[in-house]
Amino acid sequence: MKMNFLKKAVLSRRKSLEEFSLQGGRKQGKKRFFDFKKFCVIAELKMRSPASGMVFAHSPRKLVKKYELAGASGISVVTEPHFFHGSFNLLRLAAQKASLPVLAKDFVSTPQHLDLLNANGADYALLISETFEQNLAVFSIAEAIEYAHGIGMQVLLETHSQKQFENALGTNADVVGVNNRDLRDLSLDHLHYQTILEKGRAYSKPVIVESGLQSPVDLLNAKKFGASGALVGTALLSNANIFTTAKNLVESVNCI
Repeated sequence: MKMNFLKKAVLSRRKSLEEFSLQGGRKQGKKRFFDFKKFCVIAELKMRSPASGMVFAHSPRKLVKKYELAGASGISVVTEPHFFHGSFNLLRLAAQKASLPVLAKDFVSTPQHLDLLNANGADYALLISETFEQNLAVFSIAEAIEYAHGIGMQVLLETHSQKQFENALGTNADVVGVNNRDLRDLSLDHLHYQTILEKGRAYSKPVIVESGLQSPVDLLNAKKFGASGALVGTALLSNANIFTTAKNLVESVNCI
């Protein structure tokens, strides 16, 4: 049977971290938090998309500045090196150059990995529910969240199924994500979140929709379904005018 993408990525990432050593558990300065008083547009910084095969050659420094000026509420940085060509250096650059909160996106399965994200400036760490459901992590979701909080980071707990989403709402995660992409096979359903979220329902935590959102209409629809924000990556990075595109998304959904 062909190994699913998530399992392959988690095991590959854990292997790659063997070269890193860190005396962990330290809080790293003052953390920044997403502002959910408005619809939170998190703009992504990644060097490659394994789903599309696209490679992005933008200057990370310039991207961070463009996202800030466009009014983004935060920056997501993909740090996984093999499939996404990311790095801890990329995370550190974003954390140093931006005044916005920084979310580290990676395939976390160990406390050491959280220590490294923290040490390189992450304000938020992404945890993927499917990783724990497949028993690919060395700790439970509850233990991972507690560990991240203990070293000063907030947690965005990503889900894909209805069961994962409802369970996530009952955890101590700070934010819950609904990913339109199934990380087992990288398939994408742009409207998947509409099968998970319910119009008119008040959620106990901020909910972020991830993957496949491209236009102001997409963001407005996510907002109608109760989302507090959206994470936008490839739609920005593949656009000829990233600043204008990001600004239009932020302003349209917040009626600026």
